[in-house]
Amino acid sequence: MIIRLLKGLLAVAFAFFLVGASAVMAQPLGPVSGVWKTSEGEMKLTQKGSDVKGPYDQDNGRIIGTLSGHTLTGVWVEADSSVTCDSSRDDSLHWGGITFNFNDDFTAFSGTWTYCDQTSERDWSGTLIARAKVMIK
Repeated sequence: MIIRLLKGLLAVAFAFFLVGASAVMAQPLGPVSGVWKTSEGEMKLTQKGSDVKGPYDQDNGRIIGTLSGHTLTGVWVEADSSVTCDSSRDDSLHWGGITFNFNDDFTAFSGTWTYCDQTSERDWSGTLIARAKVMIK
């Protein structure tokens, strides 16, 4: 029994050595991390510290932003959209600003989006489908 336990501990230690301890450590994620059903399609956000990013369904889109309190500000970036911007963001000419205001328990948000640097805003809202608790690094 003791020999079996020692073999098991040795195997775990060897695995840490091969892949590195950080590769198997769970990293806690912030409250907006998870899968969201939104007015622009399904979105999968990952929050590390105040940084938030993740893909969404429409036009191979992605979100890149910063969470401060309950407000996420940043940009959406897509492979294509009906407006082409004069400058690029994250290697695309199809982008715009976002502001998402999350409720107290981070299960829903209402917000706005724009094209490029325009000030005309459109609505973007969502509800949490599944919360992500940890990410295996």
